[in-house]
Amino acid sequence: MTLFLLFTFLPYASAITLDIEYQHYTLQSSELGQKLNFEVDFFFDKTGVPQGGIILTYNEAMTHQAKNLGYVLSQHGWSVVTAQLSTEPTTPARTRNPIQPIKFTQDIDTANKPDTTETDQASEPNGSTESDAPQTEPASSEPSAKLTANSAESKINPPKQLTEPPAPGLTPRAKPVNQLAAIIDFMEQQKGQLNLVFLSFNQSWIAVCELIQQRPFRLNNVYGMVLVDAKDSQSMTDMPAAMPILDINILPSAAFAFKNRKTAARRLKFLNYQQVNLQSFQRTTDFEEDILVKRIRGWLKINVKGMEVEKR
Repeated sequence: MTLFLLFTFLPYASAITLDIEYQHYTLQSSELGQKLNFEVDFFFDKTGVPQGGIILTYNEAMTHQAKNLGYVLSQHGWSVVTAQLSTEPTTPARTRNPIQPIKFTQDIDTANKPDTTETDQASEPNGSTESDAPQTEPASSEPSAKLTANSAESKINPPKQLTEPPAPGLTPRAKPVNQLAAIIDFMEQQKGQLNLVFLSFNQSWIAVCELIQQRPFRLNNVYGMVLVDAKDSQSMTDMPAAMPILDINILPSAAFAFKNRKTAARRLKFLNYQQVNLQSFQRTTDFEEDILVKRIRGWLKINVKGMEVEKR
């Protein structure tokens, strides 16, 4: 009986040793002549009957969900690469010291004020002193006195630095659109995937739209797109009207953009645009097929199922 239970639970060990189910790669993105590295995970097809390649992107803390989806899809003939797109600024932050105000002290003012005692005594014949008549300083000498005071104070009290030390410069990060271009090259050239699908979570969809707008030639081997909780609806005009698109909404915070994209798809006359509302979806198990995976896999099978290309 004990031996039977041991072999019953043995197949579930793949969830514990998930690190052997995918390969880790470091890709390079070209940024103004500079090569910047970023990390991706590749889940290879486990069936031996390849269906195509999926580029799964995200830009929030959902690495675990991405690996779960990549693992399950790889069990059904899909090769999946997962990548977290960068959202950091690509240039180092600039810091500067604030402009110090000019301050005058009584000692500095007195030390730099011109001595006119002898001149005043010589100009008065009755021999009156400085205490008898108030001294009036010419208006033209005031600017020079301020400049002298300023230079004197800078020598005595140099300008102070910021109270808090400036933040160090940010490490340059690859731009999301360049990351996508490098991932496409990786799938086409290294993995031989010529039937590609974009699977974009949250705001990573914007990077896909930028790639379509700036480099449409990179979509020669892209035959479908899946959006999950995309929070932007203005980029629908950049989508190819003939490309199959599956739009899925889970989070209530993305429901407004989800509704707007439906209106935009009707206005732009998209030929194969489908929406699925899964706001009641809750993940209960890891590394097993749930309703989200079933929806995506069923749609892929109908719209963008590929055929293995024999290498010559």
